[in-house]
Amino acid sequence: MKKLFTSVLCVMIAAAFCINSLAAVKFGDVNGDKKINSSDALQVLQHSVGLVSLKGDYLKAADVSGDGKVNSSDALLILNYSVGIISRFPAEDDGEPDIGHDIFG
Repeated sequence: MKKLFTSVLCVMIAAAFCINSLAAVKFGDVNGDKKINSSDALQVLQHSVGLVSLKGDYLKAADVSGDGKVNSSDALLILNYSVGIISRFPAEDDGEPDIGHDIFG
């Protein structure tokens, strides 16, 4: 019984770590504050010109276009998301962003 309890506990702990690591990568949230806003876009822009270096999960979260690069286009997409122009990132859909409303009219 003790061995079974230990095994179940180990599986639960491993599952918690997996869930935690999946939750750590949210497209657009490159500073890990659980918000997607202009601060994230600024960090992506700074990364794209070499002022800061995003690594690991933050680098993955920065590629919101899904093209394998982190550049000013990603920063613009994050800004568009933060003000409600788009409701999803292309990387989430493997396609074009979902336009929330017409920004020109």
